[in-house]
Amino acid sequence: MPHSLYRTEGLILGSKNLGEANRLIYLLTPGLGLVTAVAQGVRNLSSKLRYHLQDFSWGEFILVRGRDYWRLTGTESNNLSVNLLEDPSRRGVFLRICRLLYRLIRGEGNQRNLFFDLKTSFHFLSQQTFDRETLFQYELLLALRLLHHLGYVEELKLLKFLGPNLVWGERILNYSRTERVIMLQAVNQALHHSQL
Repeated sequence: MPHSLYRTEGLILGSKNLGEANRLIYLLTPGLGLVTAVAQGVRNLSSKLRYHLQDFSWGEFILVRGRDYWRLTGTESNNLSVNLLEDPSRRGVFLRICRLLYRLIRGEGNQRNLFFDLKTSFHFLSQQTFDRETLFQYELLLALRLLHHLGYVEELKLLKFLGPNLVWGERILNYSRTERVIMLQAVNQALHHSQL
């Protein structure tokens, strides 16, 4: 019985070496959530996939369901994460958000809303130049929204920017500054209760 291919956009949140030439990839996808996939032979010098499977790469991935793991059979990267990793200040925010997601998401499941929010917020970040204060506000707002998507933060009446129709831009960042204390409390409380 042939295995069906599953093509999906995704973000590599981490990886670890497996055996002599394989790598285990932790891939965040919209429809499947956090997937563990084996990239066979990817550490061989002759592998065509090796340069597309770096940690924190964003792209299109082709997966096949195996008995214990998904198997990654193809990939095509895009430049979204490249733009974010080039600038040191944006890189710090990008990596901290990726590490937060890696810690908090457990297993497979639909993460379409979270993924869409993450993608649009990273696209906004890649197009902007922020001062340190605005960058902090961006990271705080994004962390709060992701924690909300994952069920760690309830929708507070004062925090209207947790709703699903948020458009990332200067306006929402400026508005969110007025609620910074409440936002910090909500994020810190959620992280404390997650025990991670």
